[in-house]
Amino acid sequence: MLKFYSFLGRHLYANRLIIWGLALGSICVFLGLLFYVGPYGTQTFSLISIVIMLWMLSLLVVGQMFSTPIEEMELGITFIDRMRYKLSIVAKWIMALTTTGLFIFMALLSLKTIGILLNG
Repeated sequence: MLKFYSFLGRHLYANRLIIWGLALGSICVFLGLLFYVGPYGTQTFSLISIVIMLWMLSLLVVGQMFSTPIEEMELGITFIDRMRYKLSIVAKWIMALTTTGLFIFMALLSLKTIGILLNG
């Protein structure tokens, strides 16, 4: 799983300007709907822009956290360095599991938003 997130993080980090542009675009759409459009019928589109912004921010977080490749442990290192390496791997696993939970939540929120868009 760490190799997958490292691969994904490097590609997302390389495309971070596009992701930032989409996030800023969704913020502008939300603010435009909030201030310049009447209150009737805009809740669905506001929700869509918020969900897109949350997806983009989640992708930016993954790009920042996992953009560096995972280092291999050398054989002739001290005990402290070995423990530091293992703790960094454990921290990366915790971040990967948290990110997976965040993506599952975002997918469910996206499905709920699509359901609201199609039904009303």
